[in-house]
Amino acid sequence: MAHLYVATNGLSVWRSTDLGKTLDRMSTGTGLYSGSQVWSLALHPSSPRVLLAGTNTDVYRLDQAASN
Repeated sequence: MAHLYVATNGLSVWRSTDLGKTLDRMSTGTGLYSGSQVWSLALHPSSPRVLLAGTNTDVYRLDQAASN
């Protein structure tokens, strides 16, 4: 299943499993504050199911399998 991820300036990271028809905010169980300014997203180079989010406060690891 393809996922679309959206970084926002103040609303954290959003995910879509239907290529953008609907969006859901990713779980905040990762320690990522739901109001974070997310400046960049990247897949982990050796773990493609792990998304890295660069924010105004830190870099966070978002495990896609755990947030399904």
